[in-house]
Amino acid sequence: MSDNLLTLPTYNIFAEPQTSTGDSNPLLVGEFTFDTSFLEQLDLFISSNFNPAVPIVTLSSDVTEVNEGENLALNFDLSSPVPAGGLVVELDLIEGSDSIAQGFEFLPEASSNITNLEFLINDTGEPTGAEVTIAEGATSASIVSEIVADNLTEGDESVSLGLVDLDAYDITGSSVNFTIIDTSTGEGDGASGVPVITLSSDVTEVNEGENLALNFDLSSPVPAGGLVVELDLIEGSDSIAQGFEFLPEASSNITNLEFLINDTGEPTGAEVTIAEGATSASIVSEIVADNLTEGDESVSLGLVDLDTYDVGINFSIIDTSTDLNTSVESVEVEDVSVPFLGDVDFAVAIDYDLGIDASSFVDELAISDSIDTYLASELQQLDSSELMVDDLAEFLVSDSGLGIGSISESLTLDVSIAPNALIPEPILVSSTISV
Repeated sequence: MSDNLLTLPTYNIFAEPQTSTGDSNPLLVGEFTFDTSFLEQLDLFISSNFNPAVPIVTLSSDVTEVNEGENLALNFDLSSPVPAGGLVVELDLIEGSDSIAQGFEFLPEASSNITNLEFLINDTGEPTGAEVTIAEGATSASIVSEIVADNLTEGDESVSLGLVDLDAYDITGSSVNFTIIDTSTGEGDGASGVPVITLSSDVTEVNEGENLALNFDLSSPVPAGGLVVELDLIEGSDSIAQGFEFLPEASSNITNLEFLINDTGEPTGAEVTIAEGATSASIVSEIVADNLTEGDESVSLGLVDLDTYDVGINFSIIDTSTDLNTSVESVEVEDVSVPFLGDVDFAVAIDYDLGIDASSFVDELAISDSIDTYLASELQQLDSSELMVDDLAEFLVSDSGLGIGSISESLTLDVSIAPNALIPEPILVSSTISV
């Protein structure tokens, strides 16, 4: 008989119950023989695929969204206790940035039945997942990690983690998916520990000849030795370095400013050293009035090279060069004694035509003489200060012989009358004549 054959007794299970005596059994009706080899195959299949000695591991999370600064729990449920020595489970980073490893801070004291957590990094330095060691005898475990509030405004980030199927365990279920909500505000220190810096300017336009302030705000004091910040010239001409004259005495907490020049002699930016201990700083520079008619110039500067900041500012330098004039020239004639009005100040602002050379500007003395001429001959015909101002402005443009009307776009006259015995309050009257 084959080793795989087994003989078993057969019974009549439908017979009426009877009392057995001795070794006899009244229900026994015979015996049959069958081949047991299929049981061996079934046992092999079960042991290979559903071995009760190998735990089945399920991964889950209680949340689908987590804010930066909050804790995240990843839960493991096992079908049987972890064998002696613990169980190493591998997680696969299916979706997530290459900075995800730095974004999780493992909290052993808040976790349960986790004896070790190690991120897996590939040859290019990118995280690919993690190895988690679950304690011996455990049937459940939990990894609790703080999602680091790095103060970097990357936006929300989707993360997907899955279990890798290894020989030491079986897996069930799908991946865990959650979104890290970016709560960065630009305040506080960055992940690398250096201050978070914000660059700003109070103006978006500045005339040649005026000062420009670039302001730095820092989330924490500059460390010992000072902090070198690099500015990138995103937009601006190759003459921009010569167009800024650094004013150390007007600046604050700036110990050095050095323009960066490439191999072709073009400026690429600047290195700014902020003083130790400072939480704010300001570079003040004069925009050089070079008298070259280049036209207005747009400039864009950004902070570079540090992971803790990424902002830029934009402003325009308004070309006020006099060989291609686009500005207003003002002349003031003060303390003129006018009958019935007392001491009067006159301010004449002339907006010259584009391209008028400065040598063609009307002389200040000539304007003063024309005002005197008008007051001597025309004032007695007018009965109000408003009429006087309107009429004088028209006189200067058209009848004074100064030629203002032929070389300008407009003239604005401001007249200020000081209080006196007849005029209890100061009076300011203005008139503009467009040519």
